[in-house]
Amino acid sequence: MFGKALFTVKTEALWELSREKSRFVAMSFRVFCPEESREKLKKAMECYPQATHYVYAFRCGPQGEKEYASDGGEPKGSAGRSVLGALRRLAVTNSMVVVARYFGGKKLGIRGLIEAYGDAAAGVLKASELIPYVQEERITVTTEPQAFELFVHRLLQHLKTKERLKLERACCEVSFTIPENQKDALFGFLEREYLRGTVKHFTKEG
Repeated sequence: MFGKALFTVKTEALWELSREKSRFVAMSFRVFCPEESREKLKKAMECYPQATHYVYAFRCGPQGEKEYASDGGEPKGSAGRSVLGALRRLAVTNSMVVVARYFGGKKLGIRGLIEAYGDAAAGVLKASELIPYVQEERITVTTEPQAFELFVHRLLQHLKTKERLKLERACCEVSFTIPENQKDALFGFLEREYLRGTVKHFTKEG
C-alpha cells in the first residue's frame, strides 16, 4: 500500500444507489487530518437528518497512513470496512466518504450490506474526479483585529481560491491548506503582511 502513487478527490460529490428499497446516499469530502472528519460527518448528518445510519471512513497523510472506519450502527464489519476498502483500492488519501442509509424495510444481510456500501463509496469517489495527491501543509494565521478583513482580501488575491479557507473572526484566525510546493511563495507573502502590521503570527502543520 505504502509507496504507491496516491490520489485525492478534486471535487466533493454525491452518489446514490438503491438496494431492496433501501436508499444509500454517498458523499465525498476532502480532509487534511482526522480531526476534520467530525466536522464533515456533522455536515452530512445535517444534510440528511432522517437517515437510519451514517457509515463513514477516511484516509489521511502522505501515505494514507491515518485511516478510520465506522459502521454507523450497522452490524460490525458490514459497512465501514467496505467504505474504507474503496478508498484503499482507489489509492485515495486526504479524503472521506460518508454513506447515509435510509432503511427500506427489508434486511440486506451482511453480504448485501458489504456490497451496497462498497459500491456507494466507489461510485462517489469516481464521481469526485480523482487527481494525483500533492502533499499539503495547513497554515494558521492570527491577524491584528483591525486588519482581519484586509488580510483576508489580500490572502484571497494571493491564493486565487476560497477552497478550504476557514475564517474565525472572533479570534482573528485564518486557516487554510496549500500544496507543499507553494509554501515558499506563501511564506514570503505572510512575511510581507507581518511587516505591514496585518499579521501577528502564523504557524504551519505538515
